[in-house]
Amino acid sequence: MVNNHRREADQNPPLFFMCFGLFLVFCLLKPGVFQAQKIKNHYVSSIQQKGTLYFIRPQKGFKNKRAGSSFVYDMTCFSSSDSVTLNFSYFDKNSRTLDSLYLMAGSIKTGFPIVKIFIETKKSRWHYRFTSRVSLNELEAFFKATEMGTMALMEKQKPIPLTSTKRRWKKYAAINTRIFQLIRHNK
Repeated sequence: MVNNHRREADQNPPLFFMCFGLFLVFCLLKPGVFQAQKIKNHYVSSIQQKGTLYFIRPQKGFKNKRAGSSFVYDMTCFSSSDSVTLNFSYFDKNSRTLDSLYLMAGSIKTGFPIVKIFIETKKSRWHYRFTSRVSLNELEAFFKATEMGTMALMEKQKPIPLTSTKRRWKKYAAINTRIFQLIRHNK
């Protein structure tokens, strides 16, 4: 007599293994879902006399494909301050005279004057390094906006638009929003 019970078990794996397999597939296809909670690799903090200093590591992804330019930024903030120092590098093929930075997301449009740190050439591209003081509230609102944010550098009243991919925007918006929450909790 043949035991048909065992043959049916081999053809129909237990529910646990099916659920585990679906979980693994989900994890592989959607790694960004679990990244929002892992912010420790995206900032460094240090206790200072003025409060806790937060340095948000460099983030990239904004670029102007038409001009072949790219934008990399980092942020520094004291927990006791209501402003953020936004430092950025802008790489472009053309020589430019930049004067301000605009952040735009939905109804939010805010501009800030920028101060030159240095300008140099790297191969056939120009490397511009600037700094600016940005309101923590306005920067936080920019990253919390429901619509994808864009940036624009201004050169003699003419904007140089900088856009990101939707995926990269969601990633950095979630990370930065979480870090800003941490800063606010430590005021």
